[in-house]
Amino acid sequence: MIRYTFFDQFVGGETAEDVIPVLDELRVQNKGAIFAYSVEADEGRRSQSQTPQYRKNVEEMIHSIDVAADFEDGHSLGSRAVHGRKTWVALKLTALVPSATTLVHFSEHLVSTRPKDNLVHYPGTPHPTDLEILAPDATRPEGSPLTDEDITTLRVLKDDLERICTKAKDRNVTIIVDSEYTWYQPAVDAFQLSLMMQFNRPSPVKPDSTLSRGSPSSRGRCQPLIYGTYQAYLRRNTMHLLRNLELAQREGFVFGVKLVRGAYHVQESTRPSPYEPDVTAIKGYLANQPTEGFPQQKPGPRPPVWDEKYETDAAYDAAASLLLDLVRRPDSPVGVLFGTHNRSSCERILNGMVSRGLATVKSRSDDGQVSKVRINDQVAERVMFGQLYGMCDSLTNYLASTVEASSPVVL
Repeated sequence: MIRYTFFDQFVGGETAEDVIPVLDELRVQNKGAIFAYSVEADEGRRSQSQTPQYRKNVEEMIHSIDVAADFEDGHSLGSRAVHGRKTWVALKLTALVPSATTLVHFSEHLVSTRPKDNLVHYPGTPHPTDLEILAPDATRPEGSPLTDEDITTLRVLKDDLERICTKAKDRNVTIIVDSEYTWYQPAVDAFQLSLMMQFNRPSPVKPDSTLSRGSPSSRGRCQPLIYGTYQAYLRRNTMHLLRNLELAQREGFVFGVKLVRGAYHVQESTRPSPYEPDVTAIKGYLANQPTEGFPQQKPGPRPPVWDEKYETDAAYDAAASLLLDLVRRPDSPVGVLFGTHNRSSCERILNGMVSRGLATVKSRSDDGQVSKVRINDQVAERVMFGQLYGMCDSLTNYLASTVEASSPVVL
């Protein structure tokens, strides 16, 4: 029953190959797609296979990249094209380790040993030195929750992630690192930052007088290879975004952002944050930043998420506005996937693109709303929308029919 009702509504197929007819159908509808292989190990159940599930998951990620790339080779400008390839692959780190407890231990270690930043709410923000503990000659501090087994597992995970992303780079397939619960997130952030710093280096532009400056063929890859997920329902999100942007500008990598509201509010809202930021200092810092519309932090012990939905909505829309400002700036390389099922947010983003010169209005409805916009190739590589398959098809169809571009901008 479930296989032919809920499964078919929300899942494209049981294998990567099963999804290909769905990809064909979506592409005809001006839509891209993201492979999200969601199988995780059941730690309470003994597998009959000699290969642990998490090892199978790693290989499936690599296989998904090949399937996605093969599909794009036949639907974009060919295997050598770096533009217009809108079949991506998502990674969930808890599925790539034998036990998620290792990520909990690593997160606890990072929260206690990272350089303190009193402007960022729990679970903090990553630092370039986060993975130094995995070096062969690194020494764990006294009282660290990390075990020898954890260190071994994390080193294998680092190697696996680099192998996955190297394959993605070779095949021109974009990778998204999914968010997790806050008790895993510092570990996820650490690997995410490391991958961005390694794989999101801007491609050199080769001068060619026969090509126009805006032509896709005249530029290297302007889209990040690695996108991280940023959750607007977390109180840290504003400062977390700004800190990561500062890192990207300082370290010279392209900043990839998948902006979502967040999926675990019930679980997160019952857990008090282990520490609180300096709310007064945050207010003073943001007063000098282009961050209008963000909800105000409140003093006192609070969970890591906003209390009210309207606060999350405000945080999402304000972050979207900030990110569009960054896309417009030539000195701030950034790519954004707006993951949302909220039509109001999508309309705000489209109007924001028009007001910033990132989109041109082709037509409006009788009530003045934008009904058709056109965006150029460079913007189409740096601004996308995303909805879960089968979750909000009316919104997905609206975006696919409203935005004209040389490649899909809704995934």
